[in-house]
Amino acid sequence: MKKRFELIAFAVAALAGAAVAKKLNQKPKGSGQLVAKNGAPIKPVRFVSRPIHQPRERDFWMSFWQKRSKPILIVLGLVLASLLFQSTLEKYGQFFRTSMLELEVPVEFTGTTMPIKKVPNWVDLSDAERRMTYDQIPTEKFIPLPPYNLSLMKAGQVWRRDNKYERNVYLTYPVPNLGNYELDATEESGSHTGVDIKTPVGTPVHAIASGVVIKAENQPTGFGQHIVIAHVDIPDPGNPAEKTTLYSAYAHLSQRLVSVGNKVTKGQIIAKTGMSGMATAPHLHFQVDRKGAPFHPYWPFTWKDLQAYNISSYFEAVKQGIGLTRAKEYTFHPMLLASTFTRYENPNRMVASAGTPDQPIEETLEEKTETETPAESVTEEWTDEVEETVVTSERNTETTFERKPRILRKPVYKNRITTVARTTPIRRGSAQRETAPVKQYAEPIEIEADGIFVPGVEKKVIIRVNDPTLVASAGMLLTSTLENFASISPARLDADDFVNGEAEISVISDSQANFRLIVQGDFGEVKSNTLRARMYSDLEETHPAYEAIEFLKNNGIITGYADGTFRPKTTLNRAEAVKLLIEANELRLLPAEVLFSDVPQNSWYTPYVKTALARDLVRGYADNTFRPGKTISRAEFLKIAIEAANIPLDHPVAAPYADTPLGQWFTPYFDVAKRKELFDTGSKNIAAPARPITRAEAAEILYNLLLTQR
Repeated sequence: MKKRFELIAFAVAALAGAAVAKKLNQKPKGSGQLVAKNGAPIKPVRFVSRPIHQPRERDFWMSFWQKRSKPILIVLGLVLASLLFQSTLEKYGQFFRTSMLELEVPVEFTGTTMPIKKVPNWVDLSDAERRMTYDQIPTEKFIPLPPYNLSLMKAGQVWRRDNKYERNVYLTYPVPNLGNYELDATEESGSHTGVDIKTPVGTPVHAIASGVVIKAENQPTGFGQHIVIAHVDIPDPGNPAEKTTLYSAYAHLSQRLVSVGNKVTKGQIIAKTGMSGMATAPHLHFQVDRKGAPFHPYWPFTWKDLQAYNISSYFEAVKQGIGLTRAKEYTFHPMLLASTFTRYENPNRMVASAGTPDQPIEETLEEKTETETPAESVTEEWTDEVEETVVTSERNTETTFERKPRILRKPVYKNRITTVARTTPIRRGSAQRETAPVKQYAEPIEIEADGIFVPGVEKKVIIRVNDPTLVASAGMLLTSTLENFASISPARLDADDFVNGEAEISVISDSQANFRLIVQGDFGEVKSNTLRARMYSDLEETHPAYEAIEFLKNNGIITGYADGTFRPKTTLNRAEAVKLLIEANELRLLPAEVLFSDVPQNSWYTPYVKTALARDLVRGYADNTFRPGKTISRAEFLKIAIEAANIPLDHPVAAPYADTPLGQWFTPYFDVAKRKELFDTGSKNIAAPARPITRAEAAEILYNLLLTQR
């Protein structure tokens, strides 16, 4: 509203100047040539051929003013308006410049990198070193930027002598993406957009990808010194086959090294970190906005929002998650973007040079080493002249070779069983290659992974070596296409780690993005098949209860098992059912005296049994037992679910299902279930009231009950 008012005032000032000029230029009434009484014009009497007196100077300036006053007043009005609304003009000028910049040809996307390359080894710094700038801290006290991993952060919350690595991870990322300032290593627990990376003042900040600087300014009451870079037409991290535009922001800087309109490349140093703006300690605020964000860097609430919630503190608003929904809509996880394309290969660029049929390889190597020509489509090649390294694009299945002029006889492999077009050795002066018959062979390194992973759950993977000599000396390194978003243990395998040619590693990632494991060694590089994120490892998206289970999981009502499974066909017992229904209906726990002989006072389910008993939802058996481990039938679960939801019963006039006749205690509950479509019986019209209910069936009933109450 303020910006609109200033623009209107600016326009009014210019129009007012034009109106005044028009008024001044009007001729006074009655002005004109003198006439006699009879109406004849009176000629001036002249005694000489020219006037005796020269025109007065005042008449000249009056004539000048009458001719040019209008443009003069308009210019003066514009100058006055520009002085009054200078800041607004600068912001709108910035807006228009940004719009024009985005119309330019996009800067070529060459992949991504991290905004910070190294940080101090925080746990080994002295008190004096913790107060030093980046240039003052000894070089040997720095380490590479630790991985952004919530599990490692949580493991480092409490300082111990044996968790230095985890402690460094925790200290490096004090506020995770959409965190809450509570230093609890959690995401989506607040509305803080982006990630805070702890750094000494003066730490170099790198552009995470090629792009154009669209903003570089100071905001003393907010982001302080900050920079925004537009990355136009880059691969969508969620779907690399599609293109999108994202904006990376770097805030609380001490020094900006680029200006609006500058084109930057991946990894270019664009700034130095600091603690400008509303920062309480030196750090880099790193954020990525989506294309639809209304401004950059995006922030999800205003001071007006705080007043509406009766919150006086900016930090308290973040802790309470004010604007979290908007933050999730308009921002993208910055660390995920920075790590997704670290091994990016442009699928439209040919990176190999293999010579042409009419040009010997010798000439190609000596005279054309800098020239890129179309590559031949081969999977493995032996050569006396060149080293060939497989480069596999994540966006397609094409394999190209990067040719370097050095002699090395070594095959390069991909994953699993590979189809090979073996060629004869290349000799100097040879003009063509003769291709031998195609055959198959097993790779020396195999990665045994089933193609799925559950975010936050440890996954075991087998590395199999068919040729033991490949790891006898140099060993092998294990990474992933997620880089810092996946933790692999151990990250290096030596010959002693293999038993009968096999070694087991564990992989864990909180990311929802698909990724591949990478094994590197003297043999080259081997990638696993793609590991795809799944809510639970034993639950396909095609499962009938998938939507219900996903909804209940996202709302914290149900959980899976520690091994990443949900076990949808496993039956539910009475204790689990009581806890599930009380939490789903958000019923307050009530105290009650438990007289059941099989319900101890300190069990996890005791408070829920007490509450269900106090609310008259359950009863025990005649022998004074509750039997918490006994499976619960479909009829029993439906009764408790409907009563916990406080849904009234009707008196059915007909049996709702073939096996729920009138007169049975459970029939009214199944009548409600049929009217509200709580579960699907298909064409059989069988409710199976006595059958034990499974976890998936319970989730479906509970989900449909919650929908009917909305």
